[in-house]
Amino acid sequence: MGAVCVVHAAKELENEMNKPRLLIVDDEQEVRKILRALLDDTFEVVLAESADVALEVLKTGKPFDLVLIDEKMPSVDGWQLLKALRELPDFETLPCVLITGIHDESVHRKALEAGFADSLGKPPDFETLCEHLIALLGEAEHSE
Repeated sequence: MGAVCVVHAAKELENEMNKPRLLIVDDEQEVRKILRALLDDTFEVVLAESADVALEVLKTGKPFDLVLIDEKMPSVDGWQLLKALRELPDFETLPCVLITGIHDESVHRKALEAGFADSLGKPPDFETLCEHLIALLGEAEHSE
C-alpha cells in the first residue's frame, strides 16, 4: 500500500510540474479564490493581491506562462502594472489578460493596443476563461 501512495504522489507532482503557471493579480480576495478554484485543475495558480506583490513574485522563482490582471486596483492599476512589466527584461512578451468589470469592444480594443494579449469581463464564465487562456498558451508556444 505504501508503494502505491509513493507512485500516486510522484504522479501528482509530475502533473503539477507540467501545468502551465498562471499568476492572478486582483485586490479582491473573493475573486482570487474563485479564479483559483476554477483554474487550479488546469494551471499551477499563484495569487497576488496587488501589483507590487505581482512584480515581486514575477521577478523571483519559476517563470510564468500567463498573467491575469484586474483592471482596477488601489495604488497601481492593471494598466500601470502591464506598463511596468513590459519595461522589465524577460517580460516583454509574457501574455497578460485584462480582467475588467466593464467589458465592451472599446475596452477590449484599448487593452489590445496597450499590449494585453486579451481582455475578459469580470467575472468571466469558466468556459470562456479556459478557452481564452488555452488559446493564448497555444499562441505563446508557436511564437517561441
